[in-house]
Parts: sequence; C-alpha cells; structure tokens
Amino acid sequence: RPASQQEADDWKCEVPPVTECDIERFSVVFLGYSADRLGGVRQQIRTMLGHADYSQMVEEVILVWNNPKPLKESGKFGQLLYDWSIRDTNPFKDTEPNRFRVFYPIEHGMSSSL
Repeated sequence: RPASQQEADDWKCEVPPVTECDIERFSVVFLGYSADRLGGVRQQIRTMLGHADYSQMVEEVILVWNNPKPLKESGKFGQLLYDWSIRDTNPFKDTEPNRFRVFYPIEHGMSSSL
C-alpha cells in the first residue's frame, strides 16, 4: 500500500507503456480453437504485421492453435494462416523476415491448454 499520494502516483499505469525495462517491441499471442473465428484473427494479424503503426512495435505474432484438426484443414482462413506461417518473408512486406508463426500445443502433449 502506498505511504503517500506521490508514491501512489508513481504506481499509476499507462496503457500501453512507453517502454518496460528498456524493451521497445512486444509479442502478440492469439489463442485459437475455432475455425469460424479465423477471419477476425487473420485481419488482426494483417494489422499487426502490415500496418506501419504496429509493425514497428510488434516483434512477432504467434497463433496458438489448440484444435485437433490441422490449421491448414480449417477452412480458407486456416489455410491462409498456415501459408503465411511457412513463408520466409513477412506476408505483407517481402523485404522483411516473417514474424508470424503458429504453435501447436497438442503436438507437444499439451491438449486443452487454452
């Protein structure tokens, strides 16, 4: 508990913080299970990696796919996201390395991890 108002003011949060421990970039993690929501996830990933306001701050984007059905077999957006994840370059800026990846917890023995 803060001892004074000044100490309380020192603990106020800013969202998003300007920097935390000299870190200027961050990772974005999407948790996914349902193929019917992948269209929205696709749009957010496109924004994070393709829009200049975000791409300067975002170090990587990770989709944690926790569905037993493979992502590439989960409709047109699942196939698209899978295709983006296996590229060498950023799907929106061919001059940059790809910063999007998919993690499959079920393949690592972590079922029902959402």
